Amino acid sequence: MATCYSTLEEVLSSPQRVPIFRDFCSQHHAEENVDFVVCVNIYEATVKRLSQEIFNRFIGSTAQQPINLPVGISKHLFEEMENPSAESFHAAKKSVCRLVEAELLCSYNKWVDTSGGEDNLIKERTKKKKAYKIPFFEKAERIIVEESQRGGQSPKRQNSIRKKELGNEDEEKEKENKDKDKEKEKDKEKEKEKEKEKEKEKEKE
Repeated sequence: MATCYSTLEEVLSSPQRVPIFRDFCSQHHAEENVDFVVCVNIYEATVKRLSQEIFNRFIGSTAQQPINLPVGISKHLFEEMENPSAESFHAAKKSVCRLVEAELLCSYNKWVDTSGGEDNLIKERTKKKKAYKIPFFEKAERIIVEESQRGGQSPKRQNSIRKKELGNEDEEKEKENKDKDKEKEKDKEKEKEKEKEKEKEKEKE
């Protein structure tokens, strides 16, 4: 039995290791587990908007890459989607990591040894220019950009912008009120002119 000198956390936290670990898992028809953990890591580090995307891809009734979860965890996730939080996928992630650790990690380390080591596998993969990218990433990137654009400023900057907006609104309202007042004054002047005209006509009679 091969020695597990790499922990799953070490493998999945390394941008260079993840692709070759996924290649290995793919050979065992288990790449969805790596994709799921990586997607959850992205989710936890970014924004809550990704929760529904992850749920639909890996857990929902029409999931494109369905993962094997205990019934209790699946049921809990269906309920969680009504009001998702940053911890929504925590139990599911732990369950999948236990499965991968038990069934694939030691075999992966053995495969790395017989393939010339991780450095060699990384170099080979780089030469082939084989990108590790799943469709979820494109949507995630778009969501992250949108959220960054919305919340990229500091709270102080956001308040400053809002005050400026409110200030502009107040100025517009003030200008509008002044214009209305001017119109009223003009109407009053016209009424006075009409009264004067009537009085002149009476005097002539």
